[in-house]
Amino acid sequence: MAQYTNGLACQKFRPIDDNKLPVIKIKEMHDGISSETEFVKSDIPESVKVYDGDVLFSWSASLEVMLWAYGNGGLNQHIFKVTSNNGYPRSFYFYQLIDYIGNFKRMAEARKTTMGHITQDHLKQSTIALPPNTNIANKLEERLSPIFDAIINNSQEIMNLTKQRDELLPLLMNGQVLVNYHLSVLQVVANIGKFSYFIGLFFPRLAVSKWIVPRSFLMGGVLATPLRF
Repeated sequence: MAQYTNGLACQKFRPIDDNKLPVIKIKEMHDGISSETEFVKSDIPESVKVYDGDVLFSWSASLEVMLWAYGNGGLNQHIFKVTSNNGYPRSFYFYQLIDYIGNFKRMAEARKTTMGHITQDHLKQSTIALPPNTNIANKLEERLSPIFDAIINNSQEIMNLTKQRDELLPLLMNGQVLVNYHLSVLQVVANIGKFSYFIGLFFPRLAVSKWIVPRSFLMGGVLATPLRF
C-alpha cells in the first residue's frame, strides 16, 4: 500500500554554504519552520526531501501522521516519509494510517523502555483490508485531492497569521502602535479566532490534529486580546 522512508541523521550533513534546506523534526511537524529550525545540505537524497503535500509519520516518542505544508525541507531521522506503493493514492494510505495509528501506539507502549517507538517490522506485520483494485481509491482521490490542497493552503495561511499576531500583539500591549491603524489586521485575527472557536466546539479532534487550526487558536484563544482594545 505504501513505502516508508526514514529520515537522515541530519547532524551529519551540516551545510557549508547557502545551499541548504530546513531540517524537519517532530518540533517542525507541530510548529512549522521557525528561527530555531536547523539546516541540512541541499544535496541530500531525493527520497528524504520533503515537499508540500507529503505525508509524514513520526514513529518515535510521538506517533503522529500529518500532511506537510510548510515548504521544502530535509527529513530528520525518527520520521517516515510515506509514499505510494502498488498504485494506491495518497488519500488512501493517509487515512488508513490515521485509522491504524492507535494500533501502532499500543505496539510502541508494549515495548517502551526509555522512548516508545515502532519499527519497519511492525509495519510489515500490520494487516488491513484492501480493495480488489485501486479504482475506488482513485475515484475517491479525485474528490479528496482539492480538499487536501485547501488544507495545505489553510495551514500556510494560519502559520502566516500566527506570526503576524505574535509580532503585532506585543506592540499593541506596550502602546507602540495605535489600534485604529491596525484595525484591518485585528479583524483578520479575530475572524481566525471565531473560526477556531467553531471548529473547537464541533470538531475538537479535527482542530487539535492541526489539519485546520493549531491548538493555540482553540476556543477563541486568539480572540481574547484583540477584543479588549
